[in-house]
Amino acid sequence: MNQPLISNHGFLCARIVYLRSRAKSQEMELKESLKDLMVSSNPVTLAKNFVVGVLAEKTIQHDLKNVGFTAAADFLIGNLFGKYSSVKRYIASSILEKVSAVLINRR
Repeated sequence: MNQPLISNHGFLCARIVYLRSRAKSQEMELKESLKDLMVSSNPVTLAKNFVVGVLAEKTIQHDLKNVGFTAAADFLIGNLFGKYSSVKRYIASSILEKVSAVLINRR
């Protein structure tokens, strides 16, 4: 670095003031950068950014809708037909689940 020669007391005082203010501004920039780094490396932020990126894809949105509809249909069919109360109801609910899965996937 090419530093100017200090020739008198006034110039020395001015240089000290300049360097102190420069050190303060660099310290503030460093603190801000560190704060941004801490926020961006937060696991919750990383997970949120990942989920937002994944959900932006149309194919994944369609697949998630199908999974949601299928899970909801399975839940409703299982509760309405009492899936585990008898063999007939189990078979009927299984058939309805398969039919609803086919219909949902066609959408």
